[in-house]
Amino acid sequence: WIDIYDFLVILDKIQFPVGFRGEFQGTKAVRFKRMMSILAANQLPIYGTRVHLHDVIINVVRRACTYLSKSNPWNPQAEESVELSGELVDAWKKQFPELDDYDTAFDVGHLLAARFIQKLWEKRK
Repeated sequence: WIDIYDFLVILDKIQFPVGFRGEFQGTKAVRFKRMMSILAANQLPIYGTRVHLHDVIINVVRRACTYLSKSNPWNPQAEESVELSGELVDAWKKQFPELDDYDTAFDVGHLLAARFIQKLWEKRK
């Protein structure tokens, strides 16, 4: 398990397409916001404020394969869609039986939406 923001720190230091080093300009907050948007578009599951190695690996592989297929890696609705082998993904999931007990109904997009609503609510006060 790793906190989502610790994961962003790692992604900010690793070369693209595995990470995002050098892909975004601006402050750390601006770069992290862009990275979170991409992780949200790729529906990275989140458990509270943490992500699991299982999901991180699938996310990284999917983004790297999209890049290698010459799709637009920033647009998940790009014409060329990358599908990972269902058998391989299932075999990978079986390596982490402890995740069967967790609800994966939420992803990074939900976290971003919740934080946006919280900020709006705080401004109303």
